[in-house]
Formats: sequence, structure tokens, C-alpha cells
Amino acid sequence: MPVVRRLLLTAALLTSVAACTRVEGVSSCAYRVTYEGRTYGDVSNVDFTAGERVGTAVLPPCDPEGGDSGQRLAAYAVEGTDPSIALAVGHEPDDLTYVETLSQQ
Repeated sequence: MPVVRRLLLTAALLTSVAACTRVEGVSSCAYRVTYEGRTYGDVSNVDFTAGERVGTAVLPPCDPEGGDSGQRLAAYAVEGTDPSIALAVGHEPDDLTYVETLSQQ
């Protein structure tokens, strides 16, 4: 396999596994928030009831080199679940996203 073809194949593979994509100038990233040293990811189709507010989570920017420090979101406990396992996050209490722990720092 020629070197150029091998480099193009490698570049294509690396591009396909990127977490963020750009389409017509708009970024799209995986939904990840940080709270108390943990990273959480959204989970679809989960019925949950938000409890009391426990603090503020941060939704990092898609482009960390853009100078944006990310969005601050209200973080709520999920009834019956420890906040170290799952949270409900969002700007408004009636429009929250359920997230579960992916990693801990």
C-alpha cells in the first residue's frame, strides 16, 4: 500500500472517531457535563424524578480553544440515586436532562 494511501486511510479513520463534528459551521459534541470532579453523560429514555438542587454542573465548550468556559447548568439530585451516580441538569427545573457518571477524577 503506497504511503500516501496509508496516510489518507489513517486520516479518515481518525476523523471518523472524533467526538465533535462540524457541519456548515455548527459544532456537535457528545453531551458531557462535569460536577464535583466527575464527568457525566446523557442517557436517553430514562424516567426520573428530580429532587433538590445540589449545585452547579458545567457543560464544557465543544471547541476548548475558542475561549469559551462552558455553560453553567443547575444540578439536581435524582430521587432514589446518589448524585455521584446520576444527576438531572439544565437551565430550567421543568426541562432537565438525566446524566450518569462516566468517569471520576
